[in-house]
Amino acid sequence: MNDSLKRTLRFNALSCLGFGLAFALIHQPIAAFLGGVPPEILRLVGIGLALNGVHLAIASLRRTGIGRLELGYFILGDSLWVLGSLVLVTLVPQVINSPVAISSTLAVATLVGSFAVFQTRLGWDVLKAQDS
Repeated sequence: MNDSLKRTLRFNALSCLGFGLAFALIHQPIAAFLGGVPPEILRLVGIGLALNGVHLAIASLRRTGIGRLELGYFILGDSLWVLGSLVLVTLVPQVINSPVAISSTLAVATLVGSFAVFQTRLGWDVLKAQDS
């Protein structure tokens, strides 16, 4: 695995760990900030994000590289986060309902989407090299 992909996975891991721990530990104020997100749902999302962050970190540290399915799992997860954010902001406005919450959600979705793009681009190169 090349250094650029490792760094991307590590930044993604830091993002997942940071948001995951925040959502899990201070879910009440974050839910209030967002507007209509049930705090317990936010806590569960946080736990899942933190676990995903640990998985990303482990994958980035592994000497043997990353497999096609594992990379696809990370890309799919990031893509679903972006899609879910867009759905919540546009189709379920009672969940994320203030301008600053909407802007924050879209900013995070942009960050997560960039992880998906970089992982796809860099991962493709790594997997091509592994196949040859």
